[in-house]
Amino acid sequence: MIIFALFVFVGLIKSAVGQLNASTLLTAEGWDPVSSMTTILETCLALRDDSLDKAEALKEEAYRAKDEAYAIREKGLEARSALETTLVETLDLIKTQAISTNLNLQEIKTSLSSMAARLETLEQRLEEMEEREEKLEIGGGELIPAARVAQSTTLRQSGLPESHWGPEKAIDGNLHTQSHTQCSHHRPHWFRYYFSGKRPVGRIKVVNGKLDQRKTRLNGAVVSVMVNDEGHRATCRLNTINVREGDSFQAQTYYLDCTGNSGIGVEVLLDRDGTCLEIRDIAVYAP
Repeated sequence: MIIFALFVFVGLIKSAVGQLNASTLLTAEGWDPVSSMTTILETCLALRDDSLDKAEALKEEAYRAKDEAYAIREKGLEARSALETTLVETLDLIKTQAISTNLNLQEIKTSLSSMAARLETLEQRLEEMEEREEKLEIGGGELIPAARVAQSTTLRQSGLPESHWGPEKAIDGNLHTQSHTQCSHHRPHWFRYYFSGKRPVGRIKVVNGKLDQRKTRLNGAVVSVMVNDEGHRATCRLNTINVREGDSFQAQTYYLDCTGNSGIGVEVLLDRDGTCLEIRDIAVYAP
């Protein structure tokens, strides 16, 4: 700052000398060296004082700017510290909530597993109740076991064995499996339930292979008694399946009445284009 002031002072001297013209340095009697030097010095001193005042003002302005910079820096440090504190608190809160959520998820998972087990038990009980109701509804006739079963065609799917949709699935006692013919325009579709010998037939139970909007595929299927191997069929008193509303096992269970007929087995025939025959369960009872 002092060096800057000296430069300013020297510049002021040069300026003062330049401002003094010949009329200033010369009097009426001629040039007066003492008077001229006095004038120059007075001018320089005045300029020096003015320069010092300006330098002092600049110095004070610089100090004020420095103080403001320090104040801004302090505010920035405080803001950064506050932000860091907020971030740490937020992360701790998120961590706590995550731990709490994980615990809640574990509790929900445990509850769902327990509910699934209860539902499975309830489903088994319902199936047992349905079996009892069936026996009461059928009238106490004994089950005629199937010696063998057959169907017109069997659905083939990539990655699955042919037996996955075979006719045996309709008599395995599992309501979650089913027989399934090819869905095509080849007609008719049929399913045959053979006895070990000739038997009198009472009622027949058929459970639809589909429990959704495709359940109507079974609509119009006709049940008859196979009198012999030559193709003779006896008509049953109640022989046609008319699919009704409802997507439960119970809603899609149908009973046909063939009382008064005897034969070597029964046949379910579906003679419609563009459909397929799907049976989840079939059972034949004596009168």
